[in-house]
Amino acid sequence: MTLTLEDKKTVPKKYYSLEGFFAWTHENAQSDTQYELINGEILERNAAGPDGPSGKHGEVIARLTSALVVFVESNDLGRVFSTAPCLLPEQLQETDKGKKKRASYLIPDIAFYTKGRIPNKFVGAIPAVPDLVVEINSPSDDGEHIRAKIELYQKAGVRLIWSIYMMEEFVVIYRLGEPDKKFLNLKDDLDGEDLLPSFAVSVARLLG
Repeated sequence: MTLTLEDKKTVPKKYYSLEGFFAWTHENAQSDTQYELINGEILERNAAGPDGPSGKHGEVIARLTSALVVFVESNDLGRVFSTAPCLLPEQLQETDKGKKKRASYLIPDIAFYTKGRIPNKFVGAIPAVPDLVVEINSPSDDGEHIRAKIELYQKAGVRLIWSIYMMEEFVVIYRLGEPDKKFLNLKDDLDGEDLLPSFAVSVARLLG
């Protein structure tokens, strides 16, 4: 989830509608870069080069995606996606001109949808809010925008969020409707709770 802030001057400083976001990326997107729309603001999600995603980031995604896919498919629980875009409902945001709706188009590192929540076939972004979102954070990720994405997911109704800090070697768990976060370290197991009963993976194995 590497986010490049706008002070790198890759994106004009303004707020975009969803249609404006798609138009801008069609005209300006670089082939090695993904973009997200966070409360109307365009940010780079990743790019090749020294500030882009690391091999470790890809390894953690691969390990957890593989474990989730095997568990979900063997139990016929739904579908798992890796780095696939999803559309979230517009949210009211405070501006200097009062409250305005801002669009968001996010690309979680991993997303799980329970069975029957999305059609078998669709075009473009996944047309539903995920039940589980996994974001794998790198040292270069901006804390403000990590928090903004977590808040957006929760407002949209994501039931469970795993925010993984791979270099710091801990995981933060967010549950819908519960104000308290749960922290896991290398001694703990990451489990699916009531959303994915009996699923568990060692944090040490995942981040090792």
